[in-house]
Amino acid sequence: MEFLTTLHVETVGKETKIYVHFFDKFFEMKLRDFSSVGFSKKYTLQATARTEEHDYDRSEWWNKISDEPVSSKNNIVSIHDPTLRVLTKYLAMVVFSRADLRLCSSSELMCLFAMAKKIRYSPIMGMVAHWQKMITSKSPIDITSLFTRIARYVGVLENAQVTYLPVTDEYQTFIDLDHFVHAHMMREGPGNSVFMCYPGYDKEFELPCPKLSLYSVKCFTLQLEKKEPAHHSTTGPMTRGRTRHDAQLAEGGTSRQAAVSRQAGTSHQAGTPRQPGVSR
Repeated sequence: MEFLTTLHVETVGKETKIYVHFFDKFFEMKLRDFSSVGFSKKYTLQATARTEEHDYDRSEWWNKISDEPVSSKNNIVSIHDPTLRVLTKYLAMVVFSRADLRLCSSSELMCLFAMAKKIRYSPIMGMVAHWQKMITSKSPIDITSLFTRIARYVGVLENAQVTYLPVTDEYQTFIDLDHFVHAHMMREGPGNSVFMCYPGYDKEFELPCPKLSLYSVKCFTLQLEKKEPAHHSTTGPMTRGRTRHDAQLAEGGTSRQAAVSRQAGTSHQAGTPRQPGVSR
């Protein structure tokens, strides 16, 4: 908590510095040194440089990987390319860790663009911005392993009284097929086969799918067709209704015929005594 509450970024001219406290000690680091904890120093640090050099536009890039309209709540499952889908999940779980893994953030979109274009890019500025927002939100904080790497890098763990979490299942997160099945991204087929699926569409692809390799495709969107809405048949109820109607008509017709016959028979019997020449 001390790290997150004291984390501060300051840019003067072309130089950006990170200020933070560890174990009541103040540390000042250049952004490139801070980035080197997890990324190469050769990687580009500023997203604006990538924007200008490669004509990156968030809305335009989203439209190239999804057919969902651009919004602040674009869903990861709306991304078409299987590789980009899984990479976005990884970014949401590890790099920009958070509890809600459904939405795709702007920082993650920038990373996807860099990976698709083979750009050596360090997302450290996006990570710092994510950490600064994390302390003000009500969601769980989960950067333990990265925090340890940063603390070890600045040297505060030497002779420090710390307790490490045990390497047991209780403190580890395992991501398996069930995670992607519940996320409506994949399904398990016969013979341990796995299919990448798309909610609301009929199309699905068995994995691995070499023809959809990230660096092989010419287009990051797929030709997907919407599922046809289910048509509920009305033949059954109409048939039953027609049957009842026909039965009522048949019953009514028989009654009327019987009534006519009875009336005809009574008239005939009543007229018999009046016939002349008939003796009793």
